[in-house]
Amino acid sequence: METLCSKEKFENFEILSRFFDRMRAHCPHPEQFTKPKELKPLLKPFEEIQQKRKLLRHFFSHCEITENYLGNDLRALYQLNLEINHWNGMNLRAVLNKSWGFLDSAKNALEAFQKASSSDIWLSMWRSLVVEQQQFWNMKNLQHLNTFMLCEWIRENATELLQTLTTNVLEGYIQKVLEYDIDGTHMDGLKVKDYEKLLGLLFPNKDYSNQDKDITVRLCNLITKRVIKLSFFKKIKINHFQCANERNTHKKKKKKRKEKFEEMKKLSENQKKFFIPTIVDLQKK
Repeated sequence: METLCSKEKFENFEILSRFFDRMRAHCPHPEQFTKPKELKPLLKPFEEIQQKRKLLRHFFSHCEITENYLGNDLRALYQLNLEINHWNGMNLRAVLNKSWGFLDSAKNALEAFQKASSSDIWLSMWRSLVVEQQQFWNMKNLQHLNTFMLCEWIRENATELLQTLTTNVLEGYIQKVLEYDIDGTHMDGLKVKDYEKLLGLLFPNKDYSNQDKDITVRLCNLITKRVIKLSFFKKIKINHFQCANERNTHKKKKKKRKEKFEEMKKLSENQKKFFIPTIVDLQKK
């Protein structure tokens, strides 16, 4: 393969043929080398495979999709890409016999990706969409977070919680979460107006400072945002205009949100994947 990939160094096929003849003549195992007359019909398929390989390598080096979120069709392409990524030591027939059929159905999507990704702006937008989707798939309901997972989530949002406050203030706050063994079930469903309830759990003696109060209000706001994000999870997205007419009362909003969460819980792990149709849809956004 290394010789074939550098065949542009040869002026024509006859020179390449003589090169192979010399290789066969001086090799103790000439049967390992394809005869020139057998090589010529394979050159066109080889050139087609070179183009497919370029498409594969370009896609997986720029798509930013985490391996565990690859659907069955993309996983097959990913495996093929791994196999032919370093093909210099492989012979031509071995390369031709790879499962290139997997790529035929995805070729149009990969070509469109290659063309569009020449724009840095488009590629940046693409990666933002992929990262956002994967974050949604990683996100759990608060009620499923234990105390340590909850503390980690709070630390991840330190910038929004602290704003002008120091890191030490947040660490002291987190110590209260650990001290009273507060987990996601205590915070699930809290709204901004419920900050006093959370303060009561963390500071039963009411010995909290104004900084603790500010963090608690911001934390309740984060919880509300998290609920909204989860309600937009995958295909279970709430239609803004439809909901504007439907959400006339607080009771109705709460009921609808609960129904969406129940739907979300039923999603299988296989639905939390990127497939070729997903790739096509993302490119249209």
